[in-house]
Amino acid sequence: MLRFLELEICQDLFSEAEDDDSKSLTCAEWEILEELANLLQPFEEVTKSLSYNESCISEVIPTIKTLHFCLSQQKVSSPLAFFKADLESNLKKRFEDLESNINFTMSTFLDPRFKTVFFSTNCFVKIKEYMEMTLIKDDNEANDNVNTIPMKEDSGNLQDALKEIIASSHTKSCTNLILEAEIDLYLKQELLNRSSPTSKWWEKMKGIFPNLSKLVHRFLSTPSSIIYNERLLFRIRKYFGQ
Repeated sequence: MLRFLELEICQDLFSEAEDDDSKSLTCAEWEILEELANLLQPFEEVTKSLSYNESCISEVIPTIKTLHFCLSQQKVSSPLAFFKADLESNLKKRFEDLESNINFTMSTFLDPRFKTVFFSTNCFVKIKEYMEMTLIKDDNEANDNVNTIPMKEDSGNLQDALKEIIASSHTKSCTNLILEAEIDLYLKQELLNRSSPTSKWWEKMKGIFPNLSKLVHRFLSTPSSIIYNERLLFRIRKYFGQ
């Protein structure tokens, strides 16, 4: 479409040479076409951004919300008003459940370029709850203790059981307090530059945020799309002549 707009003068000259105005667009039609190109421009930028080799799943929520914002700010003439409204409606419907997916929300939060910028308060609360449960579960599994109190069948000592319950509760409380401190410190750090690699930032900061860094490998390693994988498979097939 942009290429066609660039050929506007050529199209007009061709119509004049052919002496046939029916082969040329009117001024109003050119204006609508240019307006449509501007309206769809953010979609092209989003497609390119999320198709990048190093693009991560953490970029999806910020990108979609930014796209919503761009569309809401776009002013269009009456011929394109219905098209724009339909575009916004379908975009909202397609991604309305994005924040309910813990993979997207966790990866966005753990990305030092975004953190909580694109989240509501309720969503952030759910993220914290999930992190607490995940880290406690990981600690329990590391200690061969899966949220149950081991009881000896030949022992009826309630005092021992009570001590184990208290110890388990104490472990959970300590984990929550440590995690709260890490999250507070993490949020106080300046946002990373948009073009800076997140992997290098976390490599440098993993000693300061040991608990959060455990989750980074799990959530910041997923690509935002399968395009790069498809490119790689295409090159492999081409290499082996298949």
